[in-house]
Amino acid sequence: MFGSDTEERAILLTSLFDPFKFLTGSRMESSNVENSSRAMFRSSVLSVSSDSKITSWVTIANEESIPFICESLTEPVEESPPMKNCLLSSDGTLLAIHQQTKVVLYSFNPRGRKRFHTVYKSKCEFTVPCFAFSADSTLLLFCIQDSRRYMRPYVWDVQRKVMAASLKSSGLLTIECCCFSWNKRLVILCGNYEVEIVEYAKENFLRFGVEISYHSVKFAHCTVSSDNQLVACCIANRILIYSLFAPNINSSKQVLRGHLGRIEFCRFLKANRYLISYGVDGMVFLWEMSELKAVAFARITQGNENIVAMAFSPKEDLAFCFTSSDRVYEIKLCGLDRQTGDS
Repeated sequence: MFGSDTEERAILLTSLFDPFKFLTGSRMESSNVENSSRAMFRSSVLSVSSDSKITSWVTIANEESIPFICESLTEPVEESPPMKNCLLSSDGTLLAIHQQTKVVLYSFNPRGRKRFHTVYKSKCEFTVPCFAFSADSTLLLFCIQDSRRYMRPYVWDVQRKVMAASLKSSGLLTIECCCFSWNKRLVILCGNYEVEIVEYAKENFLRFGVEISYHSVKFAHCTVSSDNQLVACCIANRILIYSLFAPNINSSKQVLRGHLGRIEFCRFLKANRYLISYGVDGMVFLWEMSELKAVAFARITQGNENIVAMAFSPKEDLAFCFTSSDRVYEIKLCGLDRQTGDS
């Protein structure tokens, strides 16, 4: 590791197969990253801070090879209640925000006018433990927990601007994370050491328990592969992989271990051939699903900082890690093939 006042760069050295060809990081001048709650990638990288401010880094190429320009955008909400939770859609056009008694959905262009719709409103304050957009950003999934500890998932149709469904959960006391399948037919809900798979249009559901030897741990994240075959759930220091169409889904479970601490995020790459993850240990792991093993890893953080978000380019050849100490790292993923025999 070596650095200067304007740039930091790290080279990943490993004896493993190395899809992480190299890792570069550039320090930003903005202070928004340290409170970042979500991030995404398209032609630029966006980050939303806890005070509802949006910051954009536009990808450029110059002689110094510094990959970002920092650009502060206007606040999407002026003189409004504080943001409790938020999520940016993967295409960068939508921002869902929970503010005390309402859920608001913003559609925006970083250089254009912002519009918003109130998706859900109550007379009393409530909690939104998790949000999820569908892969094409046409549906928004969010879970409401009120003062009576009552939990109810909702699906909002972004295009029609109406509530598409109020899911009748089979009885999860808490929902800690959620996601859609890529074909939007299934909703995955995780909480209380249980996973619930809901075919929400038909109100059919399958629910099964997760055997964990730890106490007081929660699901941190769940995601479905782009071919709709696998679901991955992060809980404690494990990633649980299930086949969605196995005759007995619980018996299809595979476990990935390698992180030293709670895993906070994972995502499938190249359909279901690879999976990338990060955790509180500051490590980023790349797993090859055919062999269920880590094929590359890198420590991103320094000292007491944490990774707070990860975002990807559409081609899945670039990843960006946001850290709690105002740094953004670019990871170039080389040699990731969609099929085993690809060159």
